[in-house]
Amino acid sequence: RLDMPEYITFKYQEATTILTYNRPAQRNALSEALRQEFIAALTAFNNDKNQRALVITGSGDRAFCAGQDLKETKTLNAENAAEWQEQLRVYMASIRELDKPCIAAINGAATGAGFYTALLCDIRIAHADIKMGQPEINVGFPSIIGTRLMYMTLGHSATVEFSLSGRLLSGIKALERQLVTELISSDQVMPHALEWA
Repeated sequence: RLDMPEYITFKYQEATTILTYNRPAQRNALSEALRQEFIAALTAFNNDKNQRALVITGSGDRAFCAGQDLKETKTLNAENAAEWQEQLRVYMASIRELDKPCIAAINGAATGAGFYTALLCDIRIAHADIKMGQPEINVGFPSIIGTRLMYMTLGHSATVEFSLSGRLLSGIKALERQLVTELISSDQVMPHALEWA
């Protein structure tokens, strides 16, 4: 079991673990501290024989996860960028290396690293008013790990489209592109994700 984290919540519902990003004022953007708590939480979940499925969601109703905290990325330079990229790789690997199913309950915007997090989940439940995509190009931020993940998930054409346009898709368009598994009413996203779990 995980000690009291600050930037996520970690809740047990029978054999299902619910992990919630908990930075609603920052639209649940990923900071270094949140990434570290997330990695520790997934390690604890994966090692817990009593837990059989994971649901990931965001606090509030604005965002599942809005990607990297841009205030933090402003501090990147030639000396620390490689370390930051490695931390992000470990964050993504903590999802990819799960031996149990992982469901994304997408309650709002899933952009940038939040988009990649959702893509790494086995099942994605969302509602029509969400936004999904890779807006990094709009702020002049390079996407390295994310582009590789998109390529593995979506193929070449869609990866180029998302990377170069920065366009975000609605829930309806995301369903058409098979980026989400099911689209339901906003108040049913978490209950339905738990049904899947």
